[in-house]
Order: sequence, then C-alpha cells, then structure tokens
Amino acid sequence: FLSEQIFKNKIHCKLWSGTWDVTSLVLKKTIDNYCDFNVLKYLDIGCGHVALFGQYVKKKFPYTEVVSSDLYENVLKSAKQNIEKNSHEIKLKRSNLFSNISGKFNLITANLPYVPLTINQNIKKGTVRYNSRYSGNDGTELSKKFLKLAKKHLEKNGRVFFGVNCFYISEETCKKMIKQYGYKIDTIVNMKFNTAKVFIIKRK
Repeated sequence: FLSEQIFKNKIHCKLWSGTWDVTSLVLKKTIDNYCDFNVLKYLDIGCGHVALFGQYVKKKFPYTEVVSSDLYENVLKSAKQNIEKNSHEIKLKRSNLFSNISGKFNLITANLPYVPLTINQNIKKGTVRYNSRYSGNDGTELSKKFLKLAKKHLEKNGRVFFGVNCFYISEETCKKMIKQYGYKIDTIVNMKFNTAKVFIIKRK
C-alpha cells in the first residue's frame, strides 16, 4: 500500500517483500525536482522486480521512451507483469549493466547494490539477498563498473542520477569515484533523516 501511494503505480506481483529502500526515496525526490523535463529517452539500470522507476517516470512523463533493465530472468518476468497490468509501454532488457544496452539516453538512473561483503562474510553468492545488496569487499564494485560504462550511453547533455546509501559508502568515496571515471557533479540531493544521497552527474 505504501509503495503504491509513494510511487503512484499498482503493484500486482513481486518476488520478495521489499520494493524500495531509502535510496529509492531520494531518487524519487530527484526525479520530481530536477527533471525539467527534456528527457526523451530514459534508462533505469537494475529495475528490480516491480520496475519501480521505469513505471514512475512513464506515468509522470508519458511521452518519454523508457527502457528498464535487469540481469535476472525471474526479476524481469515479474517486472513485465506489473508493467502490463498498469498498461505502460516500457522496453524491458535483460542486461548485465550495459552489456545488452544500445543507444544513448538523456537520463540514466541507478540504485545499485552497495553493501560491503565485510559486513557479512557468510552471505552466499548467487542468493537474492546477495545479488540485491552486496557489491565487493568495500561496496563499490558495481558502482565502479557502472560509472566506467555509463558515459558512453549518455547524450551530449545527458545526466546520471546515481543513488548511493552513504551509510555504507561515504560521500567522499563517491565523489572520488565520480571524478575518477570522468564526470562532474552538478548537484547532490539528500533528505532529512535519510543516509542516502543522489549524485546528479554529467560527462566532463
């Protein structure tokens, strides 16, 4: 019920109980406050089992071409059911980050796993919990891969809304990663009593 109230789409099926986290809330705020909206093509990397942001953007800006991607077939199957039942036109892609993504986009969003494996050494690789939360020993493994590849898929003035829970990866570490991979930061978005931040970034 709460998910539907916040993100304005019915949830018809899901694979596990959670459909959003604290970073999702800051990403929603970023979309609401920082899209002018000249976004003609939008990509959500790691869309999850309800395609939360693909559906939110499509409902808010119906003329936008939306692509939602994820690595796992069962996740995409669940996302497809939600999209179809909500009557949205969204392209779903099975892709390991950008491995099956072509073309360029005005906006790319990402809320990738960022929990360091050092927090839980006993977590089993390949489990849903591992895949949806953990990202190498320091939590930055997927973020670095994403940042390395994302700029190749940005239009000239395209932007990335890069969401991270800074409880796990510090703001300073995020800034260094962003600079290292050839981006500049336009704005850092946060919310009161929320440890997550969204970095609005562009190619240098």
